[in-house]
Amino acid sequence: MNASSSKTRIRRGAVSVIKRLRDAGFQAFLVGGAVRDKLLGRIPREYDIATEATPEQVMSIFARTVPVGAQFGVILVLDKDGEFEVATFRAEGKYSDGRRPDNISFVSAREDVLRRDFTINGLLEDPLTGTIEDFVDGRADIQAKLIRAIGDPVERFAEDHLRVLRALRFSATLGFDIEAQTLAAATQMAESVKDVAAERIHQELTRCFSEGDPARAYDLLVQTGILNVVLPQADRSATEITRRVFERLGACDFGTALATMLPADQLSQVDKLAQQLRLSTQEKTTLQYLMKALPAFGEERSHANNIRFIRHKLWPQAARLHRAQREAANNETSLLDALETLLSNASPEQLHPQRLLTGNDLQAMGLKPGPHFKSLLETLETEQLEGRITTQEQAEALIHSLAD
Repeated sequence: MNASSSKTRIRRGAVSVIKRLRDAGFQAFLVGGAVRDKLLGRIPREYDIATEATPEQVMSIFARTVPVGAQFGVILVLDKDGEFEVATFRAEGKYSDGRRPDNISFVSAREDVLRRDFTINGLLEDPLTGTIEDFVDGRADIQAKLIRAIGDPVERFAEDHLRVLRALRFSATLGFDIEAQTLAAATQMAESVKDVAAERIHQELTRCFSEGDPARAYDLLVQTGILNVVLPQADRSATEITRRVFERLGACDFGTALATMLPADQLSQVDKLAQQLRLSTQEKTTLQYLMKALPAFGEERSHANNIRFIRHKLWPQAARLHRAQREAANNETSLLDALETLLSNASPEQLHPQRLLTGNDLQAMGLKPGPHFKSLLETLETEQLEGRITTQEQAEALIHSLAD
């Protein structure tokens, strides 16, 4: 099943859930991102449903449900075409922890919309008729390409500190500007992002850079001061060049984004940073490799080490990032062109020559196994890559000379 047919199936499932709620006598709508994305001509990532039915009533209507957040009015309905969050229209009490409300009360559809984050996410769609309910002028803001908080932006951000990052993410992924008062509130509330779970910070930043315009995301992180909060290690001495790098780089994985923002002297701090930002193993590996590789574009190396450099699985990412850095700084001096020429002219055998000897061969020659085996085999490969040895006999002779 391709992605398009899968999304069609999921929407069909959401409409089916809404129809069953309607048949049971309850108002029910698609809400939030699904409605916004439809108006933007995008295929929604997910379909959330809002209804006047209480959690208990939702669970009585559907055979397969999971009370993922029943205390907040949210039930997960398991349908043959997907899983759908069904939330009861609600108003929310005080947010003591800046993450979730202390209490809720069930209210009308209009009141439910007024407690949401941004006007572009405050639209309700009746998928059975195509009618859209808009209590917050969300359609006008979508047309104007504006991210605007519903009501008082400081209050909205104080209720849920994650919303500060979500404002930046929507701006980066949708290409929308952040309305002036909303942007001012995000700047005012920047320090509150410290209270957001590291996993959620990671998720939002990853989407900013991988799904959207990373230059816009970076500009907003700097402008609001959020960069100082989520990544105090970032290089703030060259923000204009960093922005130009992101412009040339385009959408990228989070490891590459971090390598773009961090100064070279932070390489030794990658382990700590990986824990701080909850990086995946792949993201950490990418970050470490890029921070080691980027300075190498300005270093003269042996032919063998150049081969090792360009055959690495992350070479394409290093070359892409370095090219963006070189263009951003208007600096054409580097080894990139020569290395790319070397790669294009090298055969698979030249990049990965068959080993002339293995560890077992070294043992058969009477050598005692140990850590030095790795060094010996690396020396053999160096000589092979340089073209100075080509046969097993030459390799054995070299090992004997090194072992003597």
